[in-house]
Amino acid sequence: MDPDLGGRSHLSIGPKGHLLIDGIDAVDLVTRFGSPLYVMSGSRLRSNFRNFKAAFQSVYDRVLICFAYKANSHLAVCKLLKDEGAGAEVASGGELHIALKAGVPPERIVFDGPNKTSEELKTAIEAGIMLINVDSSAEIRKIGRIASLLDRKVTIGIRVNPDIAAATHEHLATGLREHKFGVWIEDALETYRLASEEKNLTVAGILAHIGSSINDIDPFKESVHRVFDLISQIRNRFKLEISLVDLGGGLGIPYATGQSSTAVIEYARTIASSIKEEVLKRGLSLPTLILEPGRAIAGDAGILLTTVGVVKETVRKNWAMVDAGMNLLIRPALYDTYHHILVANKATDAPARRYSIGGPCCESADYLAKNRDLPRLVEGDLLAVLDAGAYGFSMSSHYNSYPRCAVVMTENGSARMIRSRESYEDLVRHELP
Repeated sequence: MDPDLGGRSHLSIGPKGHLLIDGIDAVDLVTRFGSPLYVMSGSRLRSNFRNFKAAFQSVYDRVLICFAYKANSHLAVCKLLKDEGAGAEVASGGELHIALKAGVPPERIVFDGPNKTSEELKTAIEAGIMLINVDSSAEIRKIGRIASLLDRKVTIGIRVNPDIAAATHEHLATGLREHKFGVWIEDALETYRLASEEKNLTVAGILAHIGSSINDIDPFKESVHRVFDLISQIRNRFKLEISLVDLGGGLGIPYATGQSSTAVIEYARTIASSIKEEVLKRGLSLPTLILEPGRAIAGDAGILLTTVGVVKETVRKNWAMVDAGMNLLIRPALYDTYHHILVANKATDAPARRYSIGGPCCESADYLAKNRDLPRLVEGDLLAVLDAGAYGFSMSSHYNSYPRCAVVMTENGSARMIRSRESYEDLVRHELP
């Protein structure tokens, strides 16, 4: 029996009944690079980005797609996407450093984040990046001071909290009044006034990012409406032309088999038509559209391979303990999220038992899955946790002093290491006795 791979073109089943990633046996990958192991499919990254880009370019003339580095900041991933034409959305000085090191042109870098330090802002201004999206009135004054000291002119946008509810996990929503991001939409006019009075700032943008892993199109439409209503008020009140409209990211992917999600082309058509309608209605110029996808590009391109060490079968519950847990993939513990799991060395075997999959950490919350029907598991079996390419390794930790695993990239039937496995010595490299 062949498993449902949900249209993941980079995955297939080999003649041995093993899971193949870009044509490479997952078992062979672990034999070569060790377990646990993150695998990023280069072919899937390329196709996801190309599809996203083509969808928007088919319906909108001026668009810049900036990959969200918070989702996956591996240098090789970021460089591959840069080569495909992606810009970079960064939220820290570290992510900015990675973007520049990956060769992303500064004029294609957008800097977001709720608490940018003076040093981070100085680096961004000196690099000449395209846009800094301001998160507060205090940050406007901070950027103004730094720009004055450097005698530079800085292009900014202002992140606006549009008070829009989106159907996602409460920790992934960002656009309601209680959230820490941006300025409330009713306070935005005063914030734009303050920014317009800073002589070293060019106020040209607006950012409205309402959350992550959203599969309903309606909140995006409502966000466009509120953003352009505000843009119209800004023009009328301050004679400012907002030429850069950043709608963030947030498009979800189907984690569970059979789960519905909004197609990229539908997402693109909805946003583009909504913008054009608002522009026509309000007599505005068509702005450059900036998008910050992360999960939609990298999510299903990543697989976490992990090996079964102990199987506990009892009357009440069956547990399979594996060598990767919340230290490498915290999403199930943090958000109670679902990741589809295959037994990579028994991919065609029929389900025989119901298992929960526990990690190695000393926490009850350390699990990768609960109550999954899988083939009979034994020590040494290899599990593949799918759709782990976004907010997987980038949210990993050294909890319980576990070194982080290696990461490889596959493409065209070959695999290469893009991050080496950490050692115990790496854990204490920066410690002082």
